[in-house]
Amino acid sequence: MIKSLSIKNIAVIFSAVIDFENGLNVLTGETGAGKSIIIDSLNLILGNRASKEIIRSGEQSAKVEALFWVDKKVSDKLMEYGIECEDELLISRELNIDGKNTIRINGSLSTLSILKEIGTSIVNIHGQNDNQDLLNSDKHLSIIDNYAGNFKLLSEYQKTYKEAQQINNEINRINIDNEEKERRISLLTYEAETIYNANLRKGEYEELLEKRKLISNSQKIIDNINDAYSKLSDGYNGFSATELISDALKKVNSVASFDSEIDEISSRLSDAYYNLCDVASNLGNYLSAFSFNEDEIDEIERRIDELNSIKRRFGADYDTVMEYYEKITRELDEINKTEENIEKLNKELNEKKKVLKDLSDKLTKTRKEASKKLEEEIVCHLAELNMKNTVFKVDIKSEQKFSKDGVDKIEFLISANAGLELGKLSKIASGGELSRVMLAINCALLKTNEVPTMIYDEIDTGVSGRAAQKIAEKLFYVSKNRQVLCVTHLAQIASMADTHFLIEKNVENNITKTTVFPLDDDLRVNEIARIIGGAEITNNTLLSAKDMLSQAKDYKKE
Repeated sequence: MIKSLSIKNIAVIFSAVIDFENGLNVLTGETGAGKSIIIDSLNLILGNRASKEIIRSGEQSAKVEALFWVDKKVSDKLMEYGIECEDELLISRELNIDGKNTIRINGSLSTLSILKEIGTSIVNIHGQNDNQDLLNSDKHLSIIDNYAGNFKLLSEYQKTYKEAQQINNEINRINIDNEEKERRISLLTYEAETIYNANLRKGEYEELLEKRKLISNSQKIIDNINDAYSKLSDGYNGFSATELISDALKKVNSVASFDSEIDEISSRLSDAYYNLCDVASNLGNYLSAFSFNEDEIDEIERRIDELNSIKRRFGADYDTVMEYYEKITRELDEINKTEENIEKLNKELNEKKKVLKDLSDKLTKTRKEASKKLEEEIVCHLAELNMKNTVFKVDIKSEQKFSKDGVDKIEFLISANAGLELGKLSKIASGGELSRVMLAINCALLKTNEVPTMIYDEIDTGVSGRAAQKIAEKLFYVSKNRQVLCVTHLAQIASMADTHFLIEKNVENNITKTTVFPLDDDLRVNEIARIIGGAEITNNTLLSAKDMLSQAKDYKKE
């Protein structure tokens, strides 16, 4: 349950701390005072997406914190995410004007998805959107499954259904018609042969480019290497470099014995001479070996063009082309084995369909059994909500085709008045009736719903008089086994509260601020009198308020 809610800089709320209690907590206030902001703040804590527009005007950030008391089931779930929790859970969420969003669970940074998953375990919020969802027949199936406790059975069915879909998709992928099959085989065979016959070799393309560059510059290479060799060995103006150095070496050697330094220079000069002779020899050998066939350049250009064509069609480099080759050869193999594969997959699919049939039959059976009980419970709850002549029916139609939730289509039908035929909720129920049907369903699901806190926003839409009193009594009934928070405009519901909060908007120094505070007995009388009488509170409305509170007190004692 929610112990405390702290709100800072959310819309018109500058700062507010609300300490909720067990039982029925009711929030009232003038229209526009900020009741919806309380619900919006709770939604933020429970993982709803947020916009920076919710930050109070002129502020750079906003923050919502909530303290919960939780059971072992929630604690165990948090431990799966590495978040330590015993019986208290503190969730905080901070929004910044720059769009940053910080979530902490018991002090640990967390994500929106984790927050949303945890939120569904600790609080259920029911608002006008839920009433509208009730008009969507697709939602009715999940309500029946919740009531029937079909969680494990449905999960097993959906797992099998997904596996069957994957097998069927694979069959459709490979089960192409013969004409298309032949076209595909022809294309893949041509591509595979083209790559295979190209006799590709890793690094060949780069080698060819280097060789083309070498041959294209061959004359320049020969001229320069020949000139260098001539200067080193054949002589230049009558002298070669090696001859000149040899002569110099002889001169130095003749005096090397007179000075150790000259001897060291002689040794270095000797090394230089032999190195130069070696270089000259290498240049000579290079010139002797350097040769090419003029036709070779044409062959290189042809091969480069061939490889460029391969790259354009099948991949940017050797590895990519070979990956594509392996892919198409695998596909060719699969197509050639189509009949064998399809036979195998069809056998697997039939096995899955047998399992689906068995599971869907079990789902249908449990849904029909649960529907009978749910009809009785809802009719009973609706009678207590001043809809005594209401007939409620769960219409189940089973189809031959498997869907993700089984083979059943479920529709809630209702006759809200005696003598009227059953019809769809969307066609028959008014806004006030829809609110009561939603509340009746919630009451019926209490046994299967383990969430400790229920929040009702605008549950009183389209309701007044005796119906309002019955809704108040039913909310109190729900609050006996769990915490209930309710935003309301009805005096009957406000009177039934165990804890009553007033949401009030004031303007101070041209700044609008909303405050939230609990009401004592005297202030409750004034607030309920305001709800009854509007702007003007009279002695009569005060007396009426006191009488409503007294009646509510007596009802709760009973």
